[in-house]
Amino acid sequence: MRWFLCLLLVLFILTPKTHAESDKSLIVDSAMCSKNNIYYCSIQEAIEDSDKGSKIQIKGDKYSERLRFDTNNSYLTLEPLDSAEVVISQPADKFIQQPLVHIDGAKFILIQDITFEDSSPCDEDYTTVVITRNGKATFANNRFVNKLNPEENINCVNKAGFAIGEGSTQEETLLLYNLFRNYPTGVEVRSEKAVVSSVKNNYVGNKSSTNNPVFKKGENSFFKSIKDSIVSYNESLS
Repeated sequence: MRWFLCLLLVLFILTPKTHAESDKSLIVDSAMCSKNNIYYCSIQEAIEDSDKGSKIQIKGDKYSERLRFDTNNSYLTLEPLDSAEVVISQPADKFIQQPLVHIDGAKFILIQDITFEDSSPCDEDYTTVVITRNGKATFANNRFVNKLNPEENINCVNKAGFAIGEGSTQEETLLLYNLFRNYPTGVEVRSEKAVVSSVKNNYVGNKSSTNNPVFKKGENSFFKSIKDSIVSYNESLS
């Protein structure tokens, strides 16, 4: 009997980890995922396979996909795996006017040190990132880049980098040390009752900022704190 228990222990140690046994640290690596099943091929796949408190670490690369966090995807962290840049861009498909990131009721999402490139055309209600159904999130040290050229963008007065949608009333949304590049509106609160806890040290580089609001809010909503955020346009901004 003892030898049988020893054999089971050896088999357990030697068996490769599956996604479900990821110890709350999930690694996205599109180059390695086909060779080893401990890696995920897409960020959304990792989000859907995560548990509460999971950390999703992304290998430096460019990922063409949209991210959605619903009520089953709360208490998650998204961040780069290493020092290489992580870029998330819009897929060129029939859903191109959907948000690049949609936090739909998920709570306490942390997204940091990622570049979001958005080439979606102008639309009255479009935004790169949207929070709905009282989702709660912190975005820190990210770059949001509107890829439309400045000539097209001047006439695109409603496109926002970040928006809190209708019906949201959350207070825990934090925007810290982000760059919004080439957006007519940087941050918009569309809900009439939402409260944004803190908008601090963000840089909104925007050629049309003299004509359009960079921080825009609903009639009864407000930013609890807007501190040290800079609004200007700089052609050489990287």
